[in-house]
Amino acid sequence: ISRAQSPAMSATVVPYPPNFPALLKDYCEQMGEAIRGNKHHDTRRALFLNFLRQAFGIDPVEVELEHKLKVGEVRGRIDALYRHVIVEVKTDFDGERDDAKRELKKYFASRQRPNEYIGIVTDGSRFESWHLNHAGELASISETTLRASDPLAAWRWLDQFLSRSEEHTSELQ
Repeated sequence: ISRAQSPAMSATVVPYPPNFPALLKDYCEQMGEAIRGNKHHDTRRALFLNFLRQAFGIDPVEVELEHKLKVGEVRGRIDALYRHVIVEVKTDFDGERDDAKRELKKYFASRQRPNEYIGIVTDGSRFESWHLNHAGELASISETTLRASDPLAAWRWLDQFLSRSEEHTSELQ
């Protein structure tokens, strides 16, 4: 087929699979309902992890739920632990942000190499990522709100943490 005979070629190349926009749209609708219905964080976590399974191919067996911590006086439960990503789900993003930061500090401290971890706090729609800086203090990396209308931004934000190998997490510091 000559160029003159071929259909117009799209100049846009996207990094995500063709079904990602539809999966994101479904997720945003389901999470929006959960947020409006003030659903428990377990429901929101299940929706988010199901989205990650469908959109990113994350095997549920690789995700530890309610990972127990007991290191000296430090006790708690990580909502979800995937490789080097700690996920903390809250029902009130703004109201529970300080609490989430305290919990992340505790969770990072419980890890053998805390500077290799990323913490993500979410209500299912809004997301904020954290790491420990060189001084060992919690530092915000970035924030986003997942929107069905912007699949590229959603993919890029999540993928930077989900596909990041453990050797590269320390580069963020």
